[in-house]
Amino acid sequence: MRSSPISELRRPATIQEIPRAYKETFSIYQYIWSLNILWFLLTNGAAISPASRKNMTKRYVLDTNVYLTNYQSIYSYEDGEIIIPLKVLEEIDKHKKRQDSVGYNARQTIKTLDELRDLGNLCDGVTLPDSNGRITARSFDTKDTPTDLDSSDADNQIISVALTCVRESEEPLIVVTRDINMRVKCDALGLMTEDYEPDKVVDSSEDLYKG
Repeated sequence: MRSSPISELRRPATIQEIPRAYKETFSIYQYIWSLNILWFLLTNGAAISPASRKNMTKRYVLDTNVYLTNYQSIYSYEDGEIIIPLKVLEEIDKHKKRQDSVGYNARQTIKTLDELRDLGNLCDGVTLPDSNGRITARSFDTKDTPTDLDSSDADNQIISVALTCVRESEEPLIVVTRDINMRVKCDALGLMTEDYEPDKVVDSSEDLYKG
């Protein structure tokens, strides 16, 4: 049987050689320990290369005010995955009878989502036409709602959906909202967040909904 590298270390011939023997033994143990640490990082997803992160699909949680600003906003994020919280669907429905641009965007959003249902199931995710993007309807796990936030508040429920998604996957996620205070909340909770940029798709600032 072949002996291990450690057992092959020769016994020091003199007192002066003892430190050298210890150094050789320590180096081998250090090497083995480093391999164990590397294996732990790889199996726990903590050692993801920059290239791998770059290739990850970006996920976007769009706030209600984004849809009410522009019903085509779901097509503004190229090949990303749009996550629409169930609370957002409920909030959009409350505005559908308004006789203004907000009401129009609410009705068109509902119509667009209904048409997407013909292509698949929103629960499992539907691939958007003419793109590699997807849209998925999601709820949240109550344990992900911070205890000091009002769980009945619509904004907090939407934030909770984002927190649940972040816990479930390491793919980058961004909360998009026109609500300044909601962006502050997201930042305080460690969520990436950004304002919606309507200038890319909306011609008049009068059509923007900031509620």
